Amino acid sequence: MFKLLESNPQLSEINGCYKSQRETFRDTKYNNQTLVSVSEVFDRAIDKSPFGSDLENHLNGDAARAALSSAPYNYLQTLNLSNVQHVLDLSEDFGATAHYLSDHVATVESVKIDPDLARITIRRCVDRRNVRVILEDLEKLALPTKHYDLVILGCLENRQLDERQLTNLLNLLRPTLNERGVLLVNAQNQNRLSSHYSPQPNLNTEAPDYADLYLFKPKQVRQSSGKSESTSKVSIGTRLCPCRCARNLLSRQ
Repeated sequence: MFKLLESNPQLSEINGCYKSQRETFRDTKYNNQTLVSVSEVFDRAIDKSPFGSDLENHLNGDAARAALSSAPYNYLQTLNLSNVQHVLDLSEDFGATAHYLSDHVATVESVKIDPDLARITIRRCVDRRNVRVILEDLEKLALPTKHYDLVILGCLENRQLDERQLTNLLNLLRPTLNERGVLLVNAQNQNRLSSHYSPQPNLNTEAPDYADLYLFKPKQVRQSSGKSESTSKVSIGTRLCPCRCARNLLSRQ
């Protein structure tokens, strides 16, 4: 059940990508050499998982190695996704998030604004029947309400949002979460989110290279915070904790 596609009949499937007739043009941050190298990797690799050894064996140079590093996605392995069915993936990546989640959830709807990232995500997830890639600005889509168990925003700093834009984005996403749903944000600057909830001070001073992961519910009520080892699992979709902030969950490389 791909609810986002059902809610947007104006989107047409073209070469595996769902988009409107009006093209979305965005400048990619990657140069042509990187895009070609990454595409060639997914043409050759059988296992396209971000943590698979097959992918590592086909990396063909520094450009592909940097672009396809698994380090930014280690946090995915800390999540207990047993109660998650439907995910909205807003990560601006080469399909690593969508590919990993497809092994654990029922549906992944991955929205991109960069045509090259969308194209390569489709190539990476070509055999994943529970993944749909959508090329469109999020604010131009009719978003389903109370549907997603998990919305992954990705790295907040990469989006370069001012406070008004951030507030508008969070207000746009909040109604999409069902009663068990959570929004996951990777934010190295916790102050950007302090007006939306109050994270606890960073207790893990020995690992400043760790990223900060925040989970919050549509209704912001009680919050708690704690430090977790990389082997711990953060449950998504549980009713036991109305709202929680999960921090410092990336494995050190």
